[in-house]
Amino acid sequence: MKQPFRKKTLCVLVSSVLMGAGSGSAIADDAAPTPQAAEPAAAATPAPAAPAPTGQLGAIVVTASSQSKSVLESSLSVSDISSELVEALAPTSQAEVLRMIPGIIPSQGSPGGNANIAVRGLPVPQGGSPFVQLQEDGLPTVLFGDMQFGNNDYWTKFDHSNTIQAVRGGSASTLASQAPGAVINYISDTGTRKGGEVSLSAGLNYDEQRVDFAVGGPIAEGWRFHTDGYLVQGNGLQDPGFQAEKGYQIKANVTHDLDGGKGYIRGYIKLLDDQEPYQNQAPVTYTVGSGGNVTGVHSYPGYSAGTFATTGPASQYFNVANLSNGQLQQVQASGIHPKAEAFGAELHYLPGGGWVLDDKFRYTNMSGTFSTYFLGFNPASSYIGNPIGAANGSGRTVTGFRYNNGQTVSPATMLSNSVQVYTNVSDAGSLANDASLSRQFSVFGKNDVNAKAGVFYMNQHYAADWHPNYTFLTSGPQGVPVNPVSGSVALAQNGVAGYNGNWGNGTGRIYDIQAPDTAPYLTLGWDHGSLSLDASVRRDLIRVTGITETGSANTLQTVTGPSSIPGTTSSQVGLLTLDPATTQPANYGISYNSWSAGALYLLDDNNSVFARASRGGRANFDRFLPNNNVNAITGALNPAAVPTSYSVVLQQEIGFKSQGDFADGKWGRYSTEFTLFHDEFSYLGYDLTLCNPTGSTNCGQSTNNAYSARGFEWDGTYGIGNFALTGQVTYSDGSLDTANTCYPQTGCGTGTTGIQPNGVPSVTYMLSPSYRTGPYYGALVITGANATPINVGTANVYLEPYTLVSLVGSYAWDANTSFSLHVNNLFNSIASTYINGLSAGMAQGTYTSTATVAYGRTVVGSVTFKF
Repeated sequence: MKQPFRKKTLCVLVSSVLMGAGSGSAIADDAAPTPQAAEPAAAATPAPAAPAPTGQLGAIVVTASSQSKSVLESSLSVSDISSELVEALAPTSQAEVLRMIPGIIPSQGSPGGNANIAVRGLPVPQGGSPFVQLQEDGLPTVLFGDMQFGNNDYWTKFDHSNTIQAVRGGSASTLASQAPGAVINYISDTGTRKGGEVSLSAGLNYDEQRVDFAVGGPIAEGWRFHTDGYLVQGNGLQDPGFQAEKGYQIKANVTHDLDGGKGYIRGYIKLLDDQEPYQNQAPVTYTVGSGGNVTGVHSYPGYSAGTFATTGPASQYFNVANLSNGQLQQVQASGIHPKAEAFGAELHYLPGGGWVLDDKFRYTNMSGTFSTYFLGFNPASSYIGNPIGAANGSGRTVTGFRYNNGQTVSPATMLSNSVQVYTNVSDAGSLANDASLSRQFSVFGKNDVNAKAGVFYMNQHYAADWHPNYTFLTSGPQGVPVNPVSGSVALAQNGVAGYNGNWGNGTGRIYDIQAPDTAPYLTLGWDHGSLSLDASVRRDLIRVTGITETGSANTLQTVTGPSSIPGTTSSQVGLLTLDPATTQPANYGISYNSWSAGALYLLDDNNSVFARASRGGRANFDRFLPNNNVNAITGALNPAAVPTSYSVVLQQEIGFKSQGDFADGKWGRYSTEFTLFHDEFSYLGYDLTLCNPTGSTNCGQSTNNAYSARGFEWDGTYGIGNFALTGQVTYSDGSLDTANTCYPQTGCGTGTTGIQPNGVPSVTYMLSPSYRTGPYYGALVITGANATPINVGTANVYLEPYTLVSLVGSYAWDANTSFSLHVNNLFNSIASTYINGLSAGMAQGTYTSTATVAYGRTVVGSVTFKF
């Protein structure tokens, strides 16, 4: 398993990050601000009259912000996380990076991504990140964060030189598209400091080797550059018996600073080709106690949940069937494998007269695959005597199982009868541009009104073909294909009993759609002494065009032929191909308005209070198709679908920010931000992979729900002497207010309201104490959550709380060389955020199932050379 984030000298981390730094993040007093923060700040507004604050609250807000102000002076909830802090926390996935941000609640993700990212107590009803946008240097990586098999965390990798800045709520609604919950911006270095470093790391209890590098600085008068990246290979912690990790990312930029302080021009390139395993389910036992709540989640005897690998050498390669003609093609179970080539440019220009022109442009060519086995866990005996699944099409009864070599499978052998999925995303590319013009105006004799007008444009393409196979393989580590038989007839070949139809007839499908989004926006800000007011509006105009096509019952056929399995004479395997009659065009528009208004009062140089209200929208994209939302002939939205073609998020928040010393520094320094929030949103979506328990063919869940939440976010730091403490806590009291769910066979029904939203614990936290003495540095990183609710019909079942502890230590050999050790999940804890098969009214007792769990203990050693 990948450990992408440990590179830098950790002794430097103590002085530059955790001593007196701000919330979960941070920039030390004597550290230079990030280049992106410094460049706009120098041009857009004059320096504040009061001394600039230090630490986290002194960082300049450049994400979803119209003015270059510090965190302390912005009426927004902002977190600014340095690369040094991320490296110290040694996360094993992008999801763990995002856990450092208060208000952001990601599910357990794999090293390659696919986390569900919730925000401020509002859940993810059907997957992905519908209300959270991930950006790189101010532009989205993908416009829609919940594209099926193309979530935004597939394409965004934390890099050695990144600073992460996150804006939750507020102007995320109006200064970004499709991001009413939060904008999380990965900001690159731009060569303002000369030097570089190389870090070599290796897993000490698993197979992984990694190289990280960064170098930058001036090239010539007025020119500077920066480049960084990584290369990784290995089998990973969940060792499948073959190389599951291999890939690289390289990013580079060149900046020309214009003469006379007129701004800068920058060019940018990114190359990404990174294959990471996706195996986030494992066999567990658990106990149902009083009230139906779950405790005592343990690895199933003989298994290790934190290192379990569904795939093995015998199942590394499998066949998929062409959706048009049924021809077979061999593919690899390579997990999540994104590829990206991005080219961009940025202009920050001051023509004079107080005007500022900004433009960011990026063209991205992206594609990738998602290929893995989902896990089931049942004895072979449970299938014997029952009909083969509908995806096989033969209607035969299973009488036993055989391996590919003809050997009989014992009825006691645990089998996985779940989906073997291969999705080819042939195009997830985009073209994006954000242009704005701003000026500061004089009112009442002062330059105290700031105005900015801009237009954002992004054309997001999504072309994909889905191949969900109906399969059987052993559930032991490194699974082996097995074949159900009916007498002398094999009902599978190499474990595949049915091609393309595991989730029902409509799930073998193709998409070829695009959605250009044109969004003009306007912001106004007024600063009068200690009082700052601002307001912004945005209108998103989206046009969805293209086609989708699926299979149907009359394209499901049973392919009969000779069998390659000894002991059987013939084979019958299901095959689903596309049905031209299901082709559905899309040709419709979605438009909505967003607004945000806030106020901040600076109590003094180190304390401020703020309040804000916002309304933001988010359009439905591929999850809206194909469905009865769209006219099958014209592609236009049906009248009933127009109000639900986009979701609306309403938020209100008030907050307090403070930093300073205790007893003139004798008792240490602190930095803190506290925000109370209330939000609500509506959500309409369609997910073919979600099935009603009445049958595996009753798949395709339409959801139209409304939710609300209230709570608080806190983050802060404390430092005294060589000791430092960083932490954050999020509390949310969420509610499912209206619930309407539809399935093809059972129709629509209303669910129970007033229950806590699915998968969103009410408390999440991160705490990191650290200590430095001489060349030695050590820290603990403690993350966790209280009970996680799982919706089971009319009620919730709650999973037990969890806490994960990680350990960081380093030794500085000299000024340029350091050694470090990272132990993630020190106690090898099993932290579960989802268990399959839970239901209302379960009797007390011990059960066996599969669950989403945290990765097991990883031990990584690294050496870093600076130059």
